[in-house]
Amino acid sequence: MDAEAKIINEMTLADGHRLVIRKLTAEDAVEMIEYLNEIGGESDNLLRGKNEFDLTVEQEIELIEKTNSDPHMFMIVGVINGRIISAA
Repeated sequence: MDAEAKIINEMTLADGHRLVIRKLTAEDAVEMIEYLNEIGGESDNLLRGKNEFDLTVEQEIELIEKTNSDPHMFMIVGVINGRIISAA
């Protein structure tokens, strides 16, 4: 996690896992695409289905960097054991 990956909050869950809430960084692009493709198959109420997230890694990096450079926007992720488990 680079210096840009600002931790917003950390907490220990009831099951003992440590949840870290932090800003999404360009380093997360590949894992974010994998995460979005996976969760797409978990509900019929999402914009995309399983494996329908079609941005390239380069496009995802560009989106993350653009969002992080705008003072009025940001994306956050929930991370457990170094793995993205939620995003907003």
